[in-house]
Amino acid sequence: MSFFEASSPDRVVGVKRLSQHVKRLLESDKNLRGLGVVGEISNLKPHPLGLFFNLKEEEAVLACVAWSDVVGKLPALRDGQEITAYGSLTVWPKRSGYQFTVRKAEVSGVGDLHLRYEALRRALAEEGLFDRPKRALPRYPFSIALVSSPRADGYNDFMKIVRTRAPHVRITLLETPVQGLAAVPGIVDAIARASRLEVDVIVVARGGGSAEDIFAFSQESVVRALASATHPTISAIGHAKDVPLCDLVADRRAETPSNAAHFLTERATSDLLAGIEDMSRRLAAGVRRPVLFARRRLNAALDRSALVFPERAIAAHRRRFADTFERLERVDPRRRLNEHRAAFTLLDYRLSHVDLTARKRARLALAARGLEASDPTAILARGYAMVEYEGVVVRDAACVPIGALIQARLGRGKVQARVESKQDG
Repeated sequence: MSFFEASSPDRVVGVKRLSQHVKRLLESDKNLRGLGVVGEISNLKPHPLGLFFNLKEEEAVLACVAWSDVVGKLPALRDGQEITAYGSLTVWPKRSGYQFTVRKAEVSGVGDLHLRYEALRRALAEEGLFDRPKRALPRYPFSIALVSSPRADGYNDFMKIVRTRAPHVRITLLETPVQGLAAVPGIVDAIARASRLEVDVIVVARGGGSAEDIFAFSQESVVRALASATHPTISAIGHAKDVPLCDLVADRRAETPSNAAHFLTERATSDLLAGIEDMSRRLAAGVRRPVLFARRRLNAALDRSALVFPERAIAAHRRRFADTFERLERVDPRRRLNEHRAAFTLLDYRLSHVDLTARKRARLALAARGLEASDPTAILARGYAMVEYEGVVVRDAACVPIGALIQARLGRGKVQARVESKQDG
């Protein structure tokens, strides 16, 4: 029976059988054996089974493998080299793809891709574009502009980490292709749009790939767009061996999008809330201290004020009034007169019971007349007056102001008068 069922109009065949048939066709073609292929090495990956890499020429890519028994016979290979690889084309049935099995290789020079990269890197370095001061990333970013594709490796990892560690952060996706040179215009436009947003940081992300896959991020227009961004930038292209020129101009380079998400959220939500609570406590304490100090000063002032306890001030005034009244009583002539009268009465009583000679009685009468003469009321009875101002006997006209109300004690009764004029001295 032939490979295809002759009786079937659609020639139905199983996947395994088709792959085996294609493999036999390629490996039996003499033109595909003992063949030398010229191309530029990219995406070189050592492996225990051998060495895997791509040979690239313009947009064409050929997957190659050199098994471990051959690797030791090959020259030292690296990305960007142009080589001539000798071997045969074969099919890998598990992937339904073909690859070139290398048996030997010759280094022919540096590939065009690498030459273009180095030339642009040197030109931008001489211009000083890579030496610009790096801007600090925000301590607690609240909004992120993400330049990437939802289909790019690493996009989901970035989103998951940020959403888990810092759900309060707002992420705005500036969607753009990120694969190959055809993506350059879209990346430039996405960075420009991100710069016009009110965000804290711009992240350009792609999850790795071959050198030719990420070469868009080494194009001059992309590098200059990132250098001109108005916000701090992170380049998270995710290629361990190659360094895209965007990494050199960004404010921070991340090995992968996941790594970028981690250091953007290294101060997680709990840390942010704890910091806010601590600042709130310190702010409250800072406000409370001067308030308490002012309150203590106010209380001390009120304790000394008569407004709080007026009875204290009244009591003090009463004490001073009592002291003054007591001193006035001690110098009141009426008191002294009464004391003299009492003494005279006692003396008279005693004399009435003693038989005194006429001389003694005469002397006593004389003393009585002298005492009577010193009696203020007797003086007042002769037409004199005793003037008082505010309860004090006036002895000097200078002590009484014009217009003052004075009291005059007469032989009988009292009168009040207002001072119209006075003569001092």
